[in-house]
Amino acid sequence: MAINLELTEKGKNFIYSICDSEGLSLLKGDGNNVLPHTNEDYANKNWECKIKNPFNSEQNIVNGNELADALIFWYNKYAKKHEMDANIMIAQAYVDSKFIMWGYNENDSGSGIVRFTLDQIFKLMILLINESDLTTNDRDIITQDLDSPLSSNSYNINAKNLDNLKNNRPKLHQNVINNPEILIKAQFEYMKQIGAKSNYLASSSLFCFKNGIEFASKTYTSTIEKTEKINNKLVKNGVDYVLKTFIILGDKENVIDKFKRGNKSIKPRNIYFGYDFLFNNDQLNYENENFKIFDANIEESKDLGLTEKFETDKVTKILSEYPNYRFIYFPENKYNKGEENKNQKKQIVLHHTVSGSNVGGVVNYWKNKGERIATAFIVSRDGNIYQLFSTNYWAYHLGLKTNNNKYLNERSVGIEINSWGGLLYNDDDGKWYPSKTNGDRELDIINLSAGAIDNDKIVRYNEENNYFYGYHGFTAFEKYTDKQISSVRKIIKAIKKQYPNISTEYKGDKMWGTYNTTTEMWSVDDDALSGEDGIWSHTSFRADKSDIHPQPELIQMLENL
Repeated sequence: MAINLELTEKGKNFIYSICDSEGLSLLKGDGNNVLPHTNEDYANKNWECKIKNPFNSEQNIVNGNELADALIFWYNKYAKKHEMDANIMIAQAYVDSKFIMWGYNENDSGSGIVRFTLDQIFKLMILLINESDLTTNDRDIITQDLDSPLSSNSYNINAKNLDNLKNNRPKLHQNVINNPEILIKAQFEYMKQIGAKSNYLASSSLFCFKNGIEFASKTYTSTIEKTEKINNKLVKNGVDYVLKTFIILGDKENVIDKFKRGNKSIKPRNIYFGYDFLFNNDQLNYENENFKIFDANIEESKDLGLTEKFETDKVTKILSEYPNYRFIYFPENKYNKGEENKNQKKQIVLHHTVSGSNVGGVVNYWKNKGERIATAFIVSRDGNIYQLFSTNYWAYHLGLKTNNNKYLNERSVGIEINSWGGLLYNDDDGKWYPSKTNGDRELDIINLSAGAIDNDKIVRYNEENNYFYGYHGFTAFEKYTDKQISSVRKIIKAIKKQYPNISTEYKGDKMWGTYNTTTEMWSVDDDALSGEDGIWSHTSFRADKSDIHPQPELIQMLENL
């Protein structure tokens, strides 16, 4: 099927809405600030844009509707030529300038619809002119009437002698605002150059457009880490820039208001480009294969980042179709690749985290530990699926003190359900609270600071349901949510596709163990410890653990796999 790289209908409507509502202010207006890096006072200057209409070269564009038509034409033209997504490119342009040709900010060296900095204009128009699709005619139009137009001092705001720059800046600014097509052409050219160095990921390319091509790397994570080492201050600017662009593309209801100033969002409500799966729960419906959601999604990037894709990983490919799936960054030195055993997976082991709602806190805890301890998946209370590394790989999640510890970890896939797990009753207020933990062992100490758990979120294990001895030290647990159970089912089904030899037949009581009244201990399962294939709980391997608990809704899901 052919890939559609042109603007979606929602994208066109976005452009028409912005241009119509803003009127001529997109084409001309008074600058609120002095044009930076000039000799003259350009405060309140009325910048007149003389943009040729692409459909009638004898006339200038005179209104917002004509500007919208031109923008749609130019972006579709270069998207087709360069095989790039016009929607991402024009959303980026809106973030840069809101389509205002003459716009600039105080102390900002950028100008024009794509807000190229002076330094970027010099690199693209002067230094790299022979290595791009930009022509000498394009260069001459942008540099018309400049003094020493080919000298770096005409563009370098840090040069020792700024006379050329100060004299040239107003002329250069006027040339830029008169010729948005050349700047759009340069935008595609620059993004193409960055893309070649960053695996053509939308997230990495946008990040580097903001900060510089020198930061480009093959993954979004490595791009951020490379930037941190060179100039940590640029990381927030780059991540914010990427997030803003994706808000324009997909955040229909302005759910993310991180960039709101007063009551004004960065875009009008309900106007967006139709990338429903970025922020909403709608079915994935955008068929551009160049846009890979689990590579480019950046909701978690500020704290956790993103990492490489696994094109041959069937589990990742299946799960990436769900809107609530996120492949998040986890350092390679915190898990074991061991691909020689990737086809020998035999077990799926279910855990719960014994933690609050902060999935990032769990991930960072594992990242900061010296050992390679983690599970491949964490499922949040709202059902979001977070994958840390490919199921081809492995980390220590069982914590066994036996000779076959490595063998069992290597051949199993761990799934964590985000939950407080076991609860303790507080006589003072008659409420249930999470248990405090010490390392990996749950202690009989009430964690009052975590807050009480609502009764409708508690499942009891007592005489009333034939658990005369509770379950692994507790008589109450936080319930796994319906969304969590549904997501665990999706993960198991995806794992089964990649590893068909793993049995998904429900193991019954073997999965939960039995209580020995003589030893006052819960039993583990010898078959689980010997490596029998199938779905197990952490309690199948360790009597000192209480994850996971046999919640009826979870059992029903396992019985009907």
